[in-house]
Amino acid sequence: RECAAMAHGEYVSGLRLGWTTDALPRQLVEASRAIGRGLSTSTSTRIQRLAEWQMIEDSALSTAADAEGNQRFDGPLQKTLSRECHRQAFKALTGDPTLEDIDRARIRSAAGTGCGVWLRDCPSTGPRQLSRAEMIWSIRMLLGLPLPGLARSYACTICGQPHDVRGIQRLHHCRTSSGMRTKRHDELKMELSRWMHLWNFTDVEVEPQGFFAGSGIRPDIVARHPTTGHVYVVDIMVTSPLQRHQLRHTSWRNGYAAEKGEQSKVAHYEEVMRSEGREVILVPFVLETYGRLGQAGLEFLRQATAHLYDR
Repeated sequence: RECAAMAHGEYVSGLRLGWTTDALPRQLVEASRAIGRGLSTSTSTRIQRLAEWQMIEDSALSTAADAEGNQRFDGPLQKTLSRECHRQAFKALTGDPTLEDIDRARIRSAAGTGCGVWLRDCPSTGPRQLSRAEMIWSIRMLLGLPLPGLARSYACTICGQPHDVRGIQRLHHCRTSSGMRTKRHDELKMELSRWMHLWNFTDVEVEPQGFFAGSGIRPDIVARHPTTGHVYVVDIMVTSPLQRHQLRHTSWRNGYAAEKGEQSKVAHYEEVMRSEGREVILVPFVLETYGRLGQAGLEFLRQATAHLYDR
């Protein structure tokens, strides 16, 4: 309301604001003070300073300037304030005691780094474009809404678990009824290997036979980094944060399902990695069904692409 009053040139705190270049800094100062009064008490000091636009107030109320007479606004103001707004909204939403655990776990999983890329970025090739039906299903799954054509039934004819209209059992949990688990895994495997080729990795092999001698374990991707020479052993896993035995944790902790998946992959490879004579780096590339990537996968992507920024 204060910002609207200022926009119409009305009095705020006894100050007459008008649309002149001289008055503009003071208008921004008064607007920033109104924003600051609405911040949470838990907001960090840095965010409070940015939200109150202290650098603008310094510019308006003092004569400090650089060598060329210009005021310097330090810091990515818009990005920082947007991030703080999103953080507070996310905190309020996930902290709502009336929210069901399954919805809270879905929201936490869908809020990970890069989860919204499929909505924000345009696909570069035809096969990666979503059809109208795929778009509708994907958005309804993201929002936790019933999926068109799915009916509630007593039990899956394959695994015996109850179905639901949101497709959680069919698309997230059941290993066989829809084949979605295998399809997701295989598409991720081929897409990641394609990108590793583009990142100039060498000796890229998909599911190499006999990589670990005397063991039946077969990783999804093995490749050598183009600059460090490190050999990466990548094993991909897709896991659901809505699994019943984990729901109590995934609903209150970001990335819990991915973290447990990484731990299971490390344990699976522990013996062969201990006996492996070569120096290789295991990457448990674990993705939650709503898009959140585990910490090991994020760190691998940083290492895998770091040399591209040094050119």
